[in-house]
Amino acid sequence: MIIKKMFIFMHLKNILSMKKIDKKHSKLASKLASYSAATGAFLAVGTVAQGQVVYTDETPDIYMTGIGPNYHGIDMNTDMTDEFTINQSINFSSYVYTTYSGSVYTSSWTYSYVGISKVNPTDGMMGEYSYKANGLDSGSVVDAADGFILENYSYNIGSNSWGNFEGQGDKYVGVKFDISGETHYGWILINVDSYNSGVTIKGYGYESQAGVGIHAGDTVGVYTDDIIISNITATTADADFFPSATGTTYYVVQPQTDVMPTPAEVVSGTGSTGATVAASGNKAVVAGVDDVFNMTGLTHSTAYAMYVVIVDAAGITSLVDSVPFTTLLNVGLSDNGIENIKVFPVPASDQLTLELNSSGIIVIRDLSGREMYRSEKEAGRSIIDISAFASGTYIIEQQTDDTVSKIKFIKQ
Repeated sequence: MIIKKMFIFMHLKNILSMKKIDKKHSKLASKLASYSAATGAFLAVGTVAQGQVVYTDETPDIYMTGIGPNYHGIDMNTDMTDEFTINQSINFSSYVYTTYSGSVYTSSWTYSYVGISKVNPTDGMMGEYSYKANGLDSGSVVDAADGFILENYSYNIGSNSWGNFEGQGDKYVGVKFDISGETHYGWILINVDSYNSGVTIKGYGYESQAGVGIHAGDTVGVYTDDIIISNITATTADADFFPSATGTTYYVVQPQTDVMPTPAEVVSGTGSTGATVAASGNKAVVAGVDDVFNMTGLTHSTAYAMYVVIVDAAGITSLVDSVPFTTLLNVGLSDNGIENIKVFPVPASDQLTLELNSSGIIVIRDLSGREMYRSEKEAGRSIIDISAFASGTYIIEQQTDDTVSKIKFIKQ
């Protein structure tokens, strides 16, 4: 018996609700405020929310059932072009035939299906063979290591069913698709009724970092965020960061003039080919818990870049995040500090008066090296408001084209 199948392809857009997961953590502002309160200024800040999952929640859910065919387009990245099409149909067939003896027989059956097909040649769904998509559980990894197929159909003919979704509850379709020539990985959450009589489309998401894998159902992603470099001295610095996932975070520090390393070069600690690695390391991290790298062995007065990668527990590796910073001059209190800079009153309370023999940049630091104040001053007398400074000893540094002069003062 030959069953003829005819599919009429068309797109019916039903974009009902879009919800993007915003990773620009509000606590970054509070972090910076705390640094500013403590130091007068933060010294280096990395990119914010470099990677995140873009998530679309179908609210209410899209449900398709009936004779059909019924279609729903999936526009993963809301560019007004569908990447995938989910279709569903129930068909009834019957025929009548007469035997040579004159007996008349009738036969009928129900044929129902739910399918997903890609629109673009470079896209695909995770699956077996060339036509059977995998029904993924929440947390399954979707990345370049998987096989991807052209299309999938889940059938039910009479009492016979075929496919990985029918009657299985919520399942994810792993997908890959192209954005501006780069591959992105994502998922689509569906629920197929028994006998393939209907399908519910609940939502979908994709990783905004090109080439980075995603967990089925993940609405967050794998990345580092809120990188702040503080406590910079001539040879040390601290890097505070926020990991989005539980796993291991790796870093390397190399001169800004060197080529940016790949994720694998950061993980290995070698840095980019030919680069001079000043510091490297790694540590286990917990999702959503701020952590710190303490970098040592740096060279004074050097423009560095810190490169960071996180690898989650399933092996998904983020892209490289980076933040530039420059170590301080390696000079002590100069003998000419007293000659070039005069300060009063000593000790000071709310205001500090400076008398400078020459123009230059004035920097005030606490004894840990944290910068509290910076401003360009002309030769002569000027007044600095230090009312917000904590009581203690501070160093005033004057930087000119050819000299660095330093002198201490005490804040009551």
